Amino acid sequence: MLKFKLSVEDFDALNDLEKSFYAMSGDGYQLQVDGATDKSKVDEFRASNVELLKNQEAYKGVDLVKR
Repeated sequence: MLKFKLSVEDFDALNDLEKSFYAMSGDGYQLQVDGATDKSKVDEFRASNVELLKNQEAYKGVDLVKR
């Protein structure tokens, strides 16, 4: 099974066909997949959503029609 991200050492251990699926990304290699999102972006999005849900609790019970 191919990993999403590889170190330089792991990339060097691949055969030429497997290497063709990867491109340099930062200090390693990343599997090139259409539509795939880097995990760090997903983690950032999730953290933002968690923070928004926490902030939402402050408005629990507030009647928006009265405001």
